[in-house]
Amino acid sequence: MDQQGGESKGVRIPNQRVTLPLSDAARASLLAVRSAQEAARARARRETARARGWLLGIAGGIAVGLFVFGPRVGRRHGAQAARPVPASVATTVPARGFGRPPAPQVQTAPDPIKEPVARSAPLPVLATPLAAPPIIPASAAELAALDSACAETFGQRRWRISIETCTKAFEARPQDAALALRIAHAHHARARLPDAEQWANRAITLDPSLAEAFVIVAHAETHAGNPSAAAEAYRRYLALAPRGWHASEARAAVRAKAREEHAARDSISSPG
Repeated sequence: MDQQGGESKGVRIPNQRVTLPLSDAARASLLAVRSAQEAARARARRETARARGWLLGIAGGIAVGLFVFGPRVGRRHGAQAARPVPASVATTVPARGFGRPPAPQVQTAPDPIKEPVARSAPLPVLATPLAAPPIIPASAAELAALDSACAETFGQRRWRISIETCTKAFEARPQDAALALRIAHAHHARARLPDAEQWANRAITLDPSLAEAFVIVAHAETHAGNPSAAAEAYRRYLALAPRGWHASEARAAVRAKAREEHAARDSISSPG
């Protein structure tokens, strides 16, 4: 007995896995969960593949567009950069007083109604016009560079440099009345009224319809002590621009001169 008891104590019984029987409902539920998990994994794989396909398609389209249209855009920008800048077609209106930047005003063709009025009473020569500069031939690129420098310095109110650059541009194109008027504005802004009047008279000679040139002449004649000549220049301005920026100034000067002349006539005609 003791021997059998000792032998029984030395024997180890192995662990056994106990499997409980599942019902049909539980088995069906487990199968449904497994099927749902497999379907979710398959759907995720399909969506991932679809997103990768879209990204690859977009990247390919961008690459093709750059390859096809990139050289064309580069050539177009290069052609636009090399295109010469057209000649200046705009004049500027002198500021009210010295130093104020002039505002651009598009030059229009002479009014057929007002033109006979402007030509019927020619303005007397108030100052000796500058001698016509020699025509200096220049290429289209050089003309474009001169026009660009003239417009840039004038717009920045760098009057001294503007006078130099615009004068060089005018030497290459001495029939450009707009350039002559721009130089007159620059001299006017620097209070160099005699020079401003000479360039304004040159602009008037080239284009008598430039109303603002007569304002510069009127300012110069007023400063020189010639109210009659200033009033005549103001009258020419009003004939061309009755509603211009300086219309009120011009009318006031013309009325003042008319009152002065009327008073002078009354003093002569009065007895004693």
